[in-house]
Amino acid sequence: MSITDNINKLLKDRQLKPKVLEDCTGLSRSYIWQILQGERIPKFEIVKKIADCFEITIDELYFGKSIGVPIVGVVSAGDGILDNIELYDSYKEYLPLPPGYTQQKVNREGVYGLVVRGESMSPVLRDGYKLYIKPYSTEFIKNNDIVVIHDINNQSWMKQIEILKEQDFYVFKSLSNSQMFIKKKSEINTLEKVWLYIDSI
Repeated sequence: MSITDNINKLLKDRQLKPKVLEDCTGLSRSYIWQILQGERIPKFEIVKKIADCFEITIDELYFGKSIGVPIVGVVSAGDGILDNIELYDSYKEYLPLPPGYTQQKVNREGVYGLVVRGESMSPVLRDGYKLYIKPYSTEFIKNNDIVVIHDINNQSWMKQIEILKEQDFYVFKSLSNSQMFIKKKSEINTLEKVWLYIDSI
C-alpha cells in the first residue's frame, strides 16, 4: 500500500473527515485533497505532521504496519467444541483503534483481535463478529464476563465465566443454550477478557 492508501485507510477506519488533517497540520484543503487523491507525494516534514495527527510513527504511516488492532486468529464459540485458535495469515486485517486509544497504547497493552466462529454466544456475540481482546490479569475478570480461555492442552474457546469463591474451578457457560462445563483452575493457562466487539468493519 502507498502512503496515500494508508492515510485514506486511517481516515476511514477512524471515521474522520479530511478536515481533521487540515486543522491538525495547518495545510490547505486543496493540498490535503491532492495527497488523498495520490496527485501529490508529501515531503518528510508533512508526513511527520500527518503521523502526529494520527498519533502513530512515521514508519507506521509509510509502511502501513501495525495500523489498528491486528486480528491474529479465529476463536471457537461452538457448542462445546474446543478448537485451537486458527491463526490468520500474518496480520493482514486490522480492527480500528478503540475509542481513546493510540497505536502506541494498543501496542503497549498488547490488545489484539479475534474473529468468532460459532453461535454458542449468541445473541450477544455471533459468528463473524470481531473481538477486541485485552490481556487482563485474572483478578480483573468477574462473574458473567465473556472470556477467551486458553487451556493446558493448547485449546482455546470462548464462553461466559462464573467464578466460585473459595473453589478450585471455573464454570463456563454458553449463552445460546443451557450448556455449561467445569474446568479446574489448574487446567487453564490464561483467561483473557472480551473487551469490545463489532459485528462488521
